[in-house]
Amino acid sequence: TEDAQTKDTTRFKEDSEAQKHLANTKKLADMKAEDFDSVFYPGGHGPLWDLAVDKNSINLIETFVKQDKPVAFVCHSPA
Repeated sequence: TEDAQTKDTTRFKEDSEAQKHLANTKKLADMKAEDFDSVFYPGGHGPLWDLAVDKNSINLIETFVKQDKPVAFVCHSPA
């Protein structure tokens, strides 16, 4: 929404190079714990409202724990 916009979100909307990089973001459902040594969830609205209840996210975290790999959370992401 307009009230959630910052100078950074405005800048991003005008940065075609950054948008190009994010357009190729991999899907969480395609990530396999076996391909990584650890997992880190940053804070913010995504982890709080989306990843906290996403079955792929939960499965990934649980798999890391079962494999005794480091799992780290910051700010809202422990939700």
